Amino acid sequence: MARTKKVLLATPVLSVEMRRVTDLLVGRRRSSGQMSPTLQRSLNRLLAVLGAALLLAVGAGLAACGARDGEGAAAAPAGPAAPVDKVRITDFKFVPATITVRVGQKITWTNGDGAQHTATSGTPTALDGVFDTGTFGKGERKSVTVSKPGTFAYYCALHPFMKAAVIVR
Repeated sequence: MARTKKVLLATPVLSVEMRRVTDLLVGRRRSSGQMSPTLQRSLNRLLAVLGAALLLAVGAGLAACGARDGEGAAAAPAGPAAPVDKVRITDFKFVPATITVRVGQKITWTNGDGAQHTATSGTPTALDGVFDTGTFGKGERKSVTVSKPGTFAYYCALHPFMKAAVIVR
């Protein structure tokens, strides 16, 4: 309880509203059980302040996670690649985000979204021409074969925030 009080008191506007509501609840309660107009206004202000604080906290959390705005989107996550040659497109994401295949091994993408997608190597500003599935719709599959080793970033040309990578060994 003491820690909670310190946190609340650290925010001046919030602590003032909390004290005002507490005073009104303790000292000025109507016998009919209804809230006085003053108490109602104080509660409304308190809720507005709490709502604004919540929005700021959520906004800060989203900013820390990265945005899906195209140019500002984070690159495909690094880490160990899954040992598969199949990629699902679900919820506007390539799953898994990184795969490892052998030179000459076929890679197949299956579109599980209602929207059309592509798997195009390179980036929106630097196409490398290694592969491009072309556009394909829900339930459709497209495959490519990569004939040289390397790590190849790819994205959806229709939704550039969708990014992933293929490692060819």
